[in-house]
Amino acid sequence: MLCRTVILAVSLGSLLSVSGLGTPEPTTLWTYNGILNPDDPLNAGIETLAGVQNLLVHNGSASGRSYAHHAIAEYISGTLYLAWSSGLIDEDQNGQQTWIAQGSLSNEMSEWSFGEPRVVVGSALLTNQSEEANYTYWCDNNIVQRASQPNAVVPFEGEVYLITELVDIVCFAEGTSKYTVGAGRYIVPLSVPDEAGCWLSQTEYYTEHLYNQTSLSVDICPELLMTGLSALLERPDILPFTNARLINAGQFFASDGQTPLQEVTHAVWFDDGQGSGYWQRFWRDVKGSNNSLVNWVEFTSDPKGADWFPNTFTPAQNSIYASNIPDSNTKSFYGSLGSSRNGSLAPTYLVHNPQYYPETRWRQPLALTIAHDGVHFEWSRVLRTNGSTHIVPDTRGIKRVGFSYPHATLVGDELVVAYSEDKENIWISRVSLSSLG
Repeated sequence: MLCRTVILAVSLGSLLSVSGLGTPEPTTLWTYNGILNPDDPLNAGIETLAGVQNLLVHNGSASGRSYAHHAIAEYISGTLYLAWSSGLIDEDQNGQQTWIAQGSLSNEMSEWSFGEPRVVVGSALLTNQSEEANYTYWCDNNIVQRASQPNAVVPFEGEVYLITELVDIVCFAEGTSKYTVGAGRYIVPLSVPDEAGCWLSQTEYYTEHLYNQTSLSVDICPELLMTGLSALLERPDILPFTNARLINAGQFFASDGQTPLQEVTHAVWFDDGQGSGYWQRFWRDVKGSNNSLVNWVEFTSDPKGADWFPNTFTPAQNSIYASNIPDSNTKSFYGSLGSSRNGSLAPTYLVHNPQYYPETRWRQPLALTIAHDGVHFEWSRVLRTNGSTHIVPDTRGIKRVGFSYPHATLVGDELVVAYSEDKENIWISRVSLSSLG
């Protein structure tokens, strides 16, 4: 168990060392000397990264399920795990599933091998619901929708588990109003295909929304999994980007008590080499109008993150501050590219959409931005851009051109990034670390 856990920890955020460490000013983190160009709809004025290898893992329209998003990538004991959410037509529609593909990468950048994608968490439809239909149908008829989305892939006690969050959409007033709630976490072991899952946690909505009348298992996870996996998932460097408590709080505010935040990144630990240091992570501003269009940053010196979410939960106000890192109001991914060398901080990276286009809201380019000193993001390149403009229509009208919702993992001397295209297709990109500045 210890060996597997350490492998995951390194892939999500290595411990960094430096002497005389202090947290930086939030508005000094972005030091990129280029100028973002909002008139450039492909690159936003950022230079393209050379040598990137791309692979289409899942073609939504070809699969007959034209929504795909929430990509997760983890490299564990020689296997690359890729997970994503799959909806028949719409985002968060009734019956949204969780899929996975497992594969390996060779030492040659051009060689990779993956098995066929498979459903790991099926549609949570009631026994009297024979078809998934679409989001608008269920919403217009005020019928609760149950959607699964992957949150993590983690090793524990000799097994690898897929962690999913069950998110419910509740529409009322003939679909003119709605709210979102979390029903709990559901996990599935991945070593045996079609293995039954169990519930790691449940909220009151599990009962209220009749999950015991769906095809999902009703079993509660054994105590070993309940305690062990729950503790693992609360580690700052492994914490998934959301959970039911955060969803059910309604809103979770920054230091100003006004900016609602969601979709937290993994944290990176900066160690001073003298037994102390600090964690750093980022949040997304989810305000619908007057969005700050920057990443919000949070620090804690507690090694276990005892004074921040999820261990301390204070929805009304948190010590989370606006940075100067540009953001297009979408999810980012943050991590470390290695361990400390010669007393210096290892480089850290951010995969994100830095340019906001108010007219189209296209999510491109997807950029890979590096802080070579571990702290100040001074180098940025375009990882992917020029998403397909031929999108299978959704009934909500929220699919858009671009590459977004990234998740990354280190595989030897390469960085592998998973993401969705147009909320329809799932891709991965392989980048040699030697090419990053």
